[in-house]
Amino acid sequence: MVRTLQDLLEWSSFMFKVLITDKLAKEGIDLINATEGAEAVVKVGINEDELATIIRDYDGLIVRSDTKVTAKVLANPGRLKGVARAGVGVDNIDVPAATRKGILVMNTPAAIRSVRPSTPWP
Repeated sequence: MVRTLQDLLEWSSFMFKVLITDKLAKEGIDLINATEGAEAVVKVGINEDELATIIRDYDGLIVRSDTKVTAKVLANPGRLKGVARAGVGVDNIDVPAATRKGILVMNTPAAIRSVRPSTPWP
């Protein structure tokens, strides 16, 4: 019986692909890749046209502040089900365009608090 996403991934041959287009900690990428049935694909620095072309091949998209997820990017979303902003806010994501396409948009504001600065804070 399939009860969780993990059960579904183990039961099927489905590979959940997550595109990461901004710098993300190696630990986060490793966590995705360690999940059975999931694959993180890192393509940092791609432009809007390239993102609009390839996004349909991914189930999820993780961005920080550099990538702009515009209506153009979301026009033909294919398999895309969710866009996550690793950090505070979603000002770089066209939320109304995503909503019209049935794509979930989320952010992770608490992730910033878990980062240890390399230099002491004043």
